Formats: sequence, C-alpha cells, structure tokens
Amino acid sequence: MATIVKNKKNRLIDKVFNRAKIYELNEIIDEPTEKKIGVNVQSNLNIIQLSENDVKAKQTYLKLINLDYMFYLHYKGVSYFIKRKELKEIWERKDLYVIKDTFYTINKPINEQLNDMLPANLVVIFSSYPVEKSFASGRIANRIFEPYYTNIQNSLIENTYVVRILDNNQTYGSYYMNTSNFPDFEENIQKIISEVIEEFKIDANNVVCLGEGKGGTAAYYHAKLGGFSAVSVSPILSTHEKNEYEKKVKLPFSIDVDIDQKIESIEDKGNKGVFYVIQPDYLDGSNRIKEQKSINYPTEKESKVYFFGEQTQAIQSMLINEILFMEFRSKE
Repeated sequence: MATIVKNKKNRLIDKVFNRAKIYELNEIIDEPTEKKIGVNVQSNLNIIQLSENDVKAKQTYLKLINLDYMFYLHYKGVSYFIKRKELKEIWERKDLYVIKDTFYTINKPINEQLNDMLPANLVVIFSSYPVEKSFASGRIANRIFEPYYTNIQNSLIENTYVVRILDNNQTYGSYYMNTSNFPDFEENIQKIISEVIEEFKIDANNVVCLGEGKGGTAAYYHAKLGGFSAVSVSPILSTHEKNEYEKKVKLPFSIDVDIDQKIESIEDKGNKGVFYVIQPDYLDGSNRIKEQKSINYPTEKESKVYFFGEQTQAIQSMLINEILFMEFRSKE
C-alpha cells in the first residue's frame, strides 16, 4: 500500500545535518553502517565535481555508491550520503508517494472533473538523463527526477491520470531496471502501476508508458513487462548506445546496467500493447523494436535528446490520445 512521504522542515534539517557521521576525505571508509554519512571534502565543489580531477574523491564516491548509498546534498564543504532504502527521510516535497523503496507522484485529471462517458486512463512517465547542467548537481532530485513534459495533461483526453516515477538508484538512476543493489526495483514499479490501476479503476489496456532517452527505454521495457502500451522517444536500446551517449555528453559516472541483456529478456513476452517510437529522421529508421510503429521526425542531427523530446511533445500527445481513444472505440 502506498504511503505519503511527509517531513516537517525543522525535523528534516535536523536529520540531514545533525545526525550524519562525518568522515574526512582522506579517511579509509571500510563498511559504514550509518543511515547517513557526510564526506568532508573541504570545498565548495561537491564530491561529483571533485571526482573529475581528484582520484581519492572518485574512489570514495564509487565505494559509497557500491555500498548502496546515494549522494543527496552538498552543504558547507560536506557531501552528504544516505542509504538508498532510507531516502524517504530526506524528501521535503509533499506530493511524493512511496511503495517499498520506490517513489512516485500522481496528477489527477485536471480539476478532477471526470467524463462519465469515457473510461479512466493512465499515463506513466519515466525520467530521462538529467540536463547537462545537473550532471554533477549536489541535489539528488536534479539527477534522478528530471521533469518531463510537465504540462502534458493539457493535451490529453479527459479522465487521464499521470504518474511520474523516480529513478532512485545509483547516481542517475538505472533505467528503472534491477541492479545488484536494488534487485526488486522493477517489481516495485509494476506494483505502483498496479495499485494506481486498482485505486482509480483503470483498465490495463488504458495504460500508456512514456519517456525519452533513458526514460524511453524504461517506457518500452515496463510496458512489455506489464502488458501496456508505450510511446518511446529516442529510446536507448543497447549497452553500446548507452556507453556512446554517456561518452558523448561526458557524463561523470556511467550507469551500471546491461541494456542488451534486459531488452533480450523481454523480447519473447507477448505483444499486448501498442508501441510507438519517435526518433530523429537522420537515423536509419530500422525497427529496433519488432512491434514498434516508427515516427521519423525531422530534426537537426546534433539535437540533444531532451531537446528532441520537447520538440516532439505534440506528436507524443497525439499518439497517446490515439492509443487511448482507439481502445475506447474498440469497446463500443
């Protein structure tokens, strides 16, 4: 059952700064057991920023990430980490829900006005990579919860709920896929979708997953897992593509997930939904997803993934509405 994350501001500040064990950067951190720790880097630059040129900072950061800590804040020369399973303690926003260790928000239909003649629908949005200015951000939300198509409900048919899920793993998420430190991430995400479906009486055929880049990969992957439809914008569908993209944009730390293995693992699952892929027209247009319907959209070759996502928002809404309305018409 989902619970709302609630932290009063004074209590939150107390937990962040007064109950974290502080280590010096040159200390040997073996197997810390504390929920929260701080690394005193003695700099206005946070530990990710320092890692570019400081070997010790990079080694310390990677060690803590491998121990299932997440870097969430830099303050007065100290970079703060928290165990991933304890993330709910540091959120101040009031719109977050959590199921097990996975967080999400729900936007109900605009003005909560429902059309009794139409069924309830659900769009599930998965975040992409952060924008470049946030690659080394000292605020965790900037790295794992990049806002995507924030006004989408203005363009969707009535009765449509929107769920946005946080990719709360490692440094930039893990494509919403299981990792050795987070082996039930995928199960949690499917459970979120199932509970929202049950609570608002939504038919699984009226669920569309949406995302771009990393989020586009997750949209396709979780649509296949759950038997839903998907609109994927420039999805990254191989480990080689992932590595090349991260190298091109100079991402400070790579996302540790085997895209090849993950995509292969779902290829034989039944095709229950409709899959649209929106991609730049300079790509070869080949169907990398065997069930997909490709939309090759004209754009400049060097366009950033997130710019392409913004550029094609009208197309995304059109395709989502087509899927949902097509399902409605099929039941008339």
